Amino acid sequence: MSRVTLPDDRTDARPQSRIEGFAPIRAYAAIGDGRTVALVAADGAVDWLTIASPTVFAAMLGPARGGRFALAPAVPKLEKQTQPVPPIYEPEVAASAVVHAAFHHRREMWVGAPTFWTILAERVAPSIVDRYLARAGFSSQQTDHDLDPDGHGNLFDPVEEDRGAHGPFDDQAHSGSPLLWASKHRHAVAGAGALAAGLAAAGAASRGGRRMPRRRSLV
Repeated sequence: MSRVTLPDDRTDARPQSRIEGFAPIRAYAAIGDGRTVALVAADGAVDWLTIASPTVFAAMLGPARGGRFALAPAVPKLEKQTQPVPPIYEPEVAASAVVHAAFHHRREMWVGAPTFWTILAERVAPSIVDRYLARAGFSSQQTDHDLDPDGHGNLFDPVEEDRGAHGPFDDQAHSGSPLLWASKHRHAVAGAGALAAGLAAAGAASRGGRRMPRRRSLV
């Protein structure tokens, strides 16, 4: 019998239990777009999902045969210490992007160059990006050091000490991002690009407009 933690609705947030596979109705939240709706339990299981009309998962009606899609944390089985995918940026870089987006009504901001190239490649050749990430994405998140079996993990419980915002990767982390600077000053960058394009077009037109000297033919 798995445990279900209900969200705090100021009435009763005590942990509840599934009874014979059923979760309490109040433990569900509806997620949908007007055409498709899913009921997600507090333990992360999708017990009800409809696509167009037929029901795909209906575990809330019959846990044994209804079917569900469950999301739950698992203990990682890694041999090496984990790390952020390089290049690594200081947390202040991301914080600066968040603050700028909040005060300038930006829906999206690109912080690092890898983000720019990944998004661009995903739009041009998504299958190539998928193959590359499948080959290099897992190994790039690990260091060359063996995993400490006595290390502290915060997957299920918080660590006792305060880790702070910085960690052991400060010596290789970048304190700034040229792409973030360009994103913050996008109007100036766009103006400079337009000016450069205009000057290049004017130069090309000037060179093309020069008349070639006429050749005199001897009779």
